[in-house]
Amino acid sequence: MPEGDYRPINRPAAPAPQGVFDFHYEGDILGALPALKRVAPQINVMPTLGKPSPLPVRVNLRGATLEDALRALGEQGGDVADVVLNTTRHQGGNHVFVRFRAPIETTTPGTN
Repeated sequence: MPEGDYRPINRPAAPAPQGVFDFHYEGDILGALPALKRVAPQINVMPTLGKPSPLPVRVNLRGATLEDALRALGEQGGDVADVVLNTTRHQGGNHVFVRFRAPIETTTPGTN
């Protein structure tokens, strides 16, 4: 008998685990969450908080969970932006949004 993988033809291949998906995105962080919603429809994308500034991100994930995708985006936010997930059920759950951090103003001593 030839070598290789065999499976009965009358049984379908095992489906991917639920909640696991591939996510590929390159562009501004503000477009990342709407793109993520296309592969993870359980999220509710909320308005951005803070003053937006351009922030390019690139994500190429295979077999990822929602948390993996959000963490990958958040890590690229650095000191500029956070990606926030709110799972509070009484508010509908799974709200995601980008929160831009206020820039830290520096003052020089004696210039007040």
